[in-house]
Amino acid sequence: MKSKNGTRALAASLGLAADVVDVELSGVSLSAAEVEPGDLFVAIQGQRHHGLDFLQQAISNGAAAVLSDRAVNINIPALVHPDPKSVIGVVCDLIFPELELKLFGVTGTNGKTSVSSYLHQIICDLGAKCALSTSVGFQGLRALKSAALTTPELTTLRKWLRDFAAEGGETAAIEVSAQALTRNRVDGLKFAVVGFTNLTRDHLDDYGSMENYFAAKAQLFTNQRAEQGVIFLSDQYATKLAEAATIPVTTVGDSGDVGFSYKAGKLSLSGKINFQIEFAAGELMARNFALALVMAHCAGFDIQKLSAAPAGYQVPGRLELVSKSTPHVYVDYAHTPDGIAQAVKEIRSRYSGVTLVFGASGNRDIGKRAEMGRAAAAAERVYLTDQHPRDEDPATIRAAVAEGLVDSGKSFVELSDPTEAIAVAIASTPRDQAVLWCGPGHLKYREIAGQKIAFDAREIAKNLVEK
Repeated sequence: MKSKNGTRALAASLGLAADVVDVELSGVSLSAAEVEPGDLFVAIQGQRHHGLDFLQQAISNGAAAVLSDRAVNINIPALVHPDPKSVIGVVCDLIFPELELKLFGVTGTNGKTSVSSYLHQIICDLGAKCALSTSVGFQGLRALKSAALTTPELTTLRKWLRDFAAEGGETAAIEVSAQALTRNRVDGLKFAVVGFTNLTRDHLDDYGSMENYFAAKAQLFTNQRAEQGVIFLSDQYATKLAEAATIPVTTVGDSGDVGFSYKAGKLSLSGKINFQIEFAAGELMARNFALALVMAHCAGFDIQKLSAAPAGYQVPGRLELVSKSTPHVYVDYAHTPDGIAQAVKEIRSRYSGVTLVFGASGNRDIGKRAEMGRAAAAAERVYLTDQHPRDEDPATIRAAVAEGLVDSGKSFVELSDPTEAIAVAIASTPRDQAVLWCGPGHLKYREIAGQKIAFDAREIAKNLVEK
């Protein structure tokens, strides 16, 4: 008997030769390490290796069949497609059970994790079981699962969502990167509501131009991927997206469908939604929270029931105060020119001065490094250090960032060791001012020469300031 979730049905759906043994498939995996018994192992070319290099590991873990871009002689059914990654959404839809979750997706350059995390906390506070997928990891009803990518590969995400739904989950908030949209990581998912934060320079090593980068993000606001959208009117690209979207859109901002205002620690929404709430985390995070509120409202949640709930909300590594001792030290994930500029602006609005510690990462958009230096010049004191050198010479990275600081006429101290840099920064900062460490955010490692070295910036900063 032919299985509807079997290899022959899959071959027929993909237009492939069907002369394979028909075996039942219960899941899909792009990673041999994540293969579970009954899975289809999809073996594709990666940055350094081809998935077939790990075929024996996949079989040992219980792979029932393999789909790849080349023929292979093995004792399990093997399907060949010229571009398996391009059909991964179809494959997942055929094999995984229908996904009965209300999905929220958030894209943009900065603020994706914050909006997604706020949305998760809002929905949970309103009584629904909500999962959260961000660069921090996947939070379901059980323990947090760490994530190597901002948006996991589709096979990983679908497994997590399948398990969450089986445990009684109802909704999920998912951070959606540009790469996720152009590299098939959310193919086949249909979002109930999607949100857009902003678009500023990043990932031009991948996309070549801001227009290409914008086009990648804009894919989320099409009727193939979402039912409705919410856009914070933060820049020219937000306005452009509101005009180009092929789904109904609600705009948030001074001239939006929903007016936004933040004064004296109070967030106010007006127009299409009338809502006020105390919000002590500052205007930058208030914008992210407002976008999350409007997304929840558009999905049918009664946000008027929130009252004072946001007082306890915290997004890991996003303008996070890591110690109550002075000078106050904040750790943030900002790693783009605009992200740094906005973070410095926010901290300077609370203190008489700010000391900035930051660095750029290797193997990423080289052109933004000098711009990051220019953005950093707004701080009173600047310490330039290393972040994730990856495969590059750290000194070369720092030199590129330093160009922007020099162009701005800003004096700065260069210390390659980030632990030393934050220690000196804390020691040099008056107790009534603040230290802002941009770059590490929630991460608990540094990536150096292909290795992830344990490094918890939040814990390091906390210990130093408390000493």
